[in-house]
Amino acid sequence: MAAQIGAGAQGRNCTQVRRLRTAGQDLPDVGTHNDRLSESAWTHMNIEELLRAALREAGYAPDAIGSVLPGMMRILQAEDVRIEMGRTLSRKEREYVKRQLGLGLDVWEIVAGLRA
Repeated sequence: MAAQIGAGAQGRNCTQVRRLRTAGQDLPDVGTHNDRLSESAWTHMNIEELLRAALREAGYAPDAIGSVLPGMMRILQAEDVRIEMGRTLSRKEREYVKRQLGLGLDVWEIVAGLRA
C-alpha cells in the first residue's frame, strides 16, 4: 500500500514525498501482506507520514491532522486484519478488532487472537 501511495504521489506535486525521496529515504516496496506484517512499524510510519503530508498539502491545520490521523490509522490496521484473515469479519469480530486496536495491540496480535 505504501508503494502504491508513494507511486501515486510521485506523479503529483506532493512536496513531502519529493523531500523524502531526494533525501534518500525512499518508500519501501511492500510486496505481500506478510512482508507488511513483519515490517509493520516501518510501514506504519511511512503511511502515517504520507497521510500527514497529504492532509497538510490539502490545507488542513496541524490540530485537525492530529485529531483525525489516529482514526485513519486504525481503519487501515483493521483492514490489514481482515486481509490477513482472508475473509469478511463478523460483527462481533469487527467489534473485537476495534477494541483491541483501541488498546494498542498490533495487527499480528489481533490476528492470533482471532485464530485462537
